[in-house]
Amino acid sequence: MDIFCQAARAFPPGAKLPGTQYEAKGLGERHGEKAIVYYIPNSKSPTKPDEKGFTSSELCHALSQLLSAKKFARAWFNSELARGKFSRGAPCNFLAIGAVFVGLNLATKQRGLFVYKHPGSKDL
Repeated sequence: MDIFCQAARAFPPGAKLPGTQYEAKGLGERHGEKAIVYYIPNSKSPTKPDEKGFTSSELCHALSQLLSAKKFARAWFNSELARGKFSRGAPCNFLAIGAVFVGLNLATKQRGLFVYKHPGSKDL
Protein backbone atom coordinates (compact mmCIF):
# COMPACT_ATOMS: atom_id res chain seq x y z
CA MET A 1 0.00 0.00 0.00
CA ASP A 2 1.46 3.40 -0.91
CA ILE A 3 2.04 6.19 1.60
CA PHE A 4 -0.98 8.18 0.44
CA CYS A 5 -3.37 5.26 0.99
CA GLN A 6 -1.77 4.52 4.36
CA ALA A 7 -2.23 8.14 5.42
CA ALA A 8 -5.83 8.29 4.18
CA ARG A 9 -6.68 5.17 6.19
CA ALA A 10 -4.83 6.31 9.30
CA PHE A 11 -6.50 9.73 9.35
CA PRO A 12 -10.20 9.39 8.54
CA PRO A 13 -12.48 12.43 8.80
CA GLY A 14 -12.38 13.86 12.31
CA ALA A 15 -8.99 12.37 13.23
CA LYS A 16 -6.45 14.73 14.78
CA LEU A 17 -3.01 15.00 13.20
CA PRO A 18 -0.53 14.20 16.01
CA GLY A 19 1.08 17.17 17.73
CA THR A 20 -1.15 19.71 15.98
CA GLN A 21 -4.57 21.27 16.27
CA TYR A 22 -5.31 20.08 12.74
CA GLU A 23 -8.24 17.78 12.00
CA ALA A 24 -8.61 15.55 8.95
CA LYS A 25 -11.53 16.40 6.69
CA GLY A 26 -10.95 13.52 4.30
CA LEU A 27 -9.95 13.01 0.71
CA GLY A 28 -10.26 15.77 -1.82
CA GLU A 29 -8.56 17.23 -4.83
CA ARG A 30 -5.97 19.95 -5.23
CA HIS A 31 -4.79 21.11 -8.64
CA GLY A 32 -6.26 18.04 -10.34
CA GLU A 33 -4.56 15.59 -8.01
CA LYS A 34 -5.89 13.53 -5.11
CA ALA A 35 -5.21 15.16 -1.77
CA ILE A 36 -5.66 14.77 1.95
CA VAL A 37 -7.67 17.73 3.17
CA TYR A 38 -7.58 18.98 6.74
CA TYR A 39 -8.84 21.85 8.87
CA ILE A 40 -6.68 24.33 10.79
CA PRO A 41 -7.87 26.76 13.47
CA ASN A 42 -8.98 30.17 12.24
CA SER A 43 -8.11 32.86 14.79
CA LYS A 44 -10.38 35.43 13.12
CA SER A 45 -13.39 33.14 13.05
CA PRO A 46 -12.95 30.21 15.48
CA THR A 47 -16.21 28.54 14.43
CA LYS A 48 -15.08 28.42 10.78
CA PRO A 49 -11.73 26.63 10.50
CA ASP A 50 -9.60 27.10 7.38
CA GLU A 51 -9.31 24.22 4.95
CA LYS A 52 -5.89 23.15 3.65
CA GLY A 53 -4.59 20.08 1.87
CA PHE A 54 -1.54 18.35 0.48
CA THR A 55 -1.37 16.20 -2.61
CA SER A 56 -0.27 12.63 -3.09
CA SER A 57 2.83 13.76 -4.98
CA GLU A 58 3.80 16.20 -2.21
CA LEU A 59 3.50 13.45 0.38
CA CYS A 60 5.52 11.02 -1.75
CA HIS A 61 8.22 13.65 -2.40
CA ALA A 62 8.44 14.41 1.32
CA LEU A 63 8.66 10.68 2.14
CA SER A 64 11.55 10.29 -0.32
CA GLN A 65 13.33 13.10 1.51
CA LEU A 66 12.64 11.54 4.91
CA LEU A 67 13.99 8.17 3.79
CA SER A 68 17.07 9.47 1.94
CA ALA A 69 18.16 12.27 4.31
CA LYS A 70 16.72 10.60 7.43
CA LYS A 71 14.92 13.85 8.18
CA PHE A 72 12.16 16.12 6.91
CA ALA A 73 13.12 19.71 7.65
CA ARG A 74 11.39 23.06 7.19
CA ALA A 75 14.30 24.38 5.09
CA TRP A 76 13.94 21.49 2.63
CA PHE A 77 10.16 21.90 2.56
CA ASN A 78 10.49 25.63 1.86
CA SER A 79 12.93 25.08 -1.01
CA GLU A 80 11.30 22.01 -2.56
CA LEU A 81 7.58 22.14 -1.83
CA ALA A 82 6.46 25.49 -0.46
CA ARG A 83 7.53 27.32 -3.61
CA GLY A 84 5.93 24.78 -5.89
CA LYS A 85 2.60 25.17 -7.56
CA PHE A 86 0.77 23.17 -4.87
CA SER A 87 1.98 24.20 -1.42
CA ARG A 88 2.52 27.86 -2.19
CA GLY A 89 0.62 29.75 0.46
CA ALA A 90 0.21 26.67 2.66
CA PRO A 91 3.27 26.54 4.95
CA CYS A 92 1.12 24.58 7.41
CA ASN A 93 1.55 21.60 5.08
CA PHE A 94 5.04 21.10 6.55
CA LEU A 95 3.56 20.43 9.97
CA ALA A 96 0.66 18.41 8.54
CA ILE A 97 2.91 16.12 6.47
CA GLY A 98 5.32 15.70 9.38
CA ALA A 99 2.39 14.85 11.66
CA VAL A 100 1.32 12.16 9.19
CA PHE A 101 4.84 10.69 9.38
CA VAL A 102 4.62 10.68 13.18
CA GLY A 103 1.17 9.11 13.10
CA LEU A 104 2.39 6.39 10.74
CA ASN A 105 5.34 5.74 13.09
CA LEU A 106 7.84 6.78 10.42
CA ALA A 107 9.30 9.78 12.27
CA THR A 108 9.56 11.63 15.54
CA LYS A 109 9.38 15.40 15.90
CA GLN A 110 12.53 17.05 17.20
CA ARG A 111 13.01 20.80 17.42
CA GLY A 112 11.20 21.87 14.30
CA LEU A 113 12.05 18.89 12.13
CA PHE A 114 10.93 15.34 11.72
CA VAL A 115 13.55 12.63 12.10
CA TYR A 116 13.26 9.21 10.49
CA LYS A 117 12.30 6.51 12.96
CA HIS A 118 14.15 3.31 12.13
CA PRO A 119 11.91 0.23 11.81
CA GLY A 120 11.68 -1.63 15.08
CA SER A 121 12.77 1.32 17.23
CA LYS A 122 10.40 2.39 19.97
CA ASP A 123 11.63 5.97 20.24
CA LEU A 124 14.57 7.99 19.08
